[in-house]
Amino acid sequence: MFRTVGFCLLAWFLFPASVYADENRGAAQKADLPPAMRLLMPLAAQGNATAQNDLGVMYDTGNGVPQDYAEAVKWFRKSAEQGNPVAQYNLGAKYGNGQGIAQDPKESLKWFRLAAAQGYGRGFYNIAAAFINGEVVPRDYVIAAMYFDLAAGVLSADDAAKAVANRDRILANLTPAQVQQEHDMAQKCRASQFKQCEGLADTGAADRAPSAGAPLQAGMPGTMSTGSAFFINGDGYLVTAAHVVSTCKTVQSPKAGILQRVAVDSQTDLAVLKAADKSPIFGRLKDGAAGRPGDPVVTVGFPYSSALRSGATVTTGVIAALTGLHDDSRFMQITAPVQHGNSGGPLLGPGGTVIGVVDAALIPNELTKMTSDIPQNINFATSVGTLREFLDAHRITYEAAPGDGPKGAADVAEGGMKYTIAVECTE
Repeated sequence: MFRTVGFCLLAWFLFPASVYADENRGAAQKADLPPAMRLLMPLAAQGNATAQNDLGVMYDTGNGVPQDYAEAVKWFRKSAEQGNPVAQYNLGAKYGNGQGIAQDPKESLKWFRLAAAQGYGRGFYNIAAAFINGEVVPRDYVIAAMYFDLAAGVLSADDAAKAVANRDRILANLTPAQVQQEHDMAQKCRASQFKQCEGLADTGAADRAPSAGAPLQAGMPGTMSTGSAFFINGDGYLVTAAHVVSTCKTVQSPKAGILQRVAVDSQTDLAVLKAADKSPIFGRLKDGAAGRPGDPVVTVGFPYSSALRSGATVTTGVIAALTGLHDDSRFMQITAPVQHGNSGGPLLGPGGTVIGVVDAALIPNELTKMTSDIPQNINFATSVGTLREFLDAHRITYEAAPGDGPKGAADVAEGGMKYTIAVECTE
């Protein structure tokens, strides 16, 4: 049977249409199936999409007629091709189950997407499951959480509670930036009446970013997002946040020109880019731990798109905690003010070495949905230990330094500004 796996998810299958033709309503509600069948057949033959779907349900369940999956598929298809979202979902379920037709997960997802494009909740739910399974589309937990979010807004109370539980289970394992990204994508999808939803087109998540190692060409119109990046060695390699480039087809820098993506890790929200030219000035990673709570920190970045072609912005604060949400050791909490454009910029310790990578600030209301009583001036960064592991895994060279000899914030900022650049993603 068609099912979804990975987060103990539920899969709904077949549902009769919620609206009957008036002459069918009484018979159907009384479960007087033979009369209902006699009424449905001529309506379905005349092209009534609701009757066609309901007839398909009867053949699928064997209520009032001998069970016949192939006949059910025939009537679901007739209704689905007229745009009935319930029938589109039901046809997707039959392709998923391989009942009455050859099993075809891609065709199954196609019909779920068509149902979801009309706001059908169970379509949203199974699209979410597809992005968790990673069999038909690339695995993407952010998109999966978004579709559970959308499903929760339109399903009945009991079913919505299950969608919320799955969504929250995913969010608990995402980075702060990914949580914000899910929120933004869901808002955009709803505001567009489900016309602009990540992963809803047939191309799915594969279009969200080029494959690793592919050059990201610049110059196309339409800025999607902006962020920051910093050189990590003298060979032109830069570090940024994964979410800065994850939704972009192209990226460039006013200073470094066209950039090439080398590696991306959505779990740690880290990415490496490659510039055409080498950089004699680059950041050095602090050896050992990032520091201690209370240690001063400096951020360098480009928080506003209007600043892309001018100087970087500097903020200061302290380390608030050496772990992120839910005691996640991959991240750390800081009090330095940051905006979304700061994401990908360096977090610098008192000695001027890199102790982390700045992550996007969470909207306080969204943060309090996940946990309680967190101060509104708390922001996040990926820790230097996580960054070292990421670079080592991808064989990206870097220099480490002990970070001794505290400097003034102005000196630390001046050093960081020499190797931090703005990045601009375009469509």
